[in-house]
Amino acid sequence: MIEFIRRAQEIYGYSNFICDAGGSLCEVVDPFNPADEVLRVLTDHSLMIYIEATPEHLQTLVERFRKNPKPMYYQPQFLDAKWQEYKELKKISDDDQVDPDGFAVWGFEQLLHHRLPLYQKIAATRGYKVAMADIPALTSQAEFEKFLSRTIDKRV
Repeated sequence: MIEFIRRAQEIYGYSNFICDAGGSLCEVVDPFNPADEVLRVLTDHSLMIYIEATPEHLQTLVERFRKNPKPMYYQPQFLDAKWQEYKELKKISDDDQVDPDGFAVWGFEQLLHHRLPLYQKIAATRGYKVAMADIPALTSQAEFEKFLSRTIDKRV
């Protein structure tokens, strides 16, 4: 990450760097381990912000995934457990009978709910939480910076 920040400054002249770590970050770090090296590097060099979705926004994400699925990262044990749960839910005994699209959408929704407490833990211990509803109103860098300043001030 440090290299990306340096290159953004050197090549593009960016004085601010935004890293969208994506939702899968919580799958490859341990939010409950204060010594997690990846989280340490991220917090040493960036301001971590969790954008908390409303239930309506989560449903929008599911519908978007239904229309345009994308590759997702799943922990193998989570995927195995959800595969079995889906088969039981749909009363399917043979793996070949599983509708891959149906499982993908159902699994994505399960994954979103699985990740919420992980995002919340990272925000509580390493960063900040903001409401998704507040984001669309931010239309300039200045508004974004004021918003972040207020967010930080609330917790200090």
